[in-house]
Amino acid sequence: KKILIYLLVFVLAILIFLWVWNLFVDELPEDEVNFGVTFSNVYAEELGLDWKETYIAILDDLGIKNIRIPAYWPQIEPEQGEYDFSNTDFQIEEAAKRDVQIILGVGQKLPRWPECFLPEWAKENPNKNDALLNYIEETVNRYKDVDQIVYWQVENEPFLVGFGVCPPFDKDFLDEEISLVRSLDDRPVLITDSGEL
Repeated sequence: KKILIYLLVFVLAILIFLWVWNLFVDELPEDEVNFGVTFSNVYAEELGLDWKETYIAILDDLGIKNIRIPAYWPQIEPEQGEYDFSNTDFQIEEAAKRDVQIILGVGQKLPRWPECFLPEWAKENPNKNDALLNYIEETVNRYKDVDQIVYWQVENEPFLVGFGVCPPFDKDFLDEEISLVRSLDDRPVLITDSGEL
């Protein structure tokens, strides 16, 4: 009986706390809430979809005005020093035609499984970090004149370690990535936190 009473008191205390918290927390005005979507052409292909058709449908049918596009390193630099921006170009051009605001994600850790995306040639490369910085520089320089890009996202949930197939996390190297992007363009840099934690 005592355990049940303690449990009920504990649950009631939590409910009262949440009710009081809700009274004092200001909600954002509706005009400050900006919902958007993340589109992953990699994941669309994994689902067996025509990713370009799916992307256009998301832009047109949903009428979204904010999108996050990951610039996947293995797609952009499949061979070291050989760049192919065609997938990212398509996504940015179609979003720009519709005046959609873009967050462009760069780095090795971007949305969707396996969380970290490295070209095969870079996985065992002792100069992987230099190569990663080169890809980021090439990508930012290519798109820094696109007005619809409102943020650069450097890495996705970088401090969420132990999840995904990723190299060991290095905060100092993350700082280098951020500094590089800031040196190339003055738009804000976005860093994401884990939604789960």
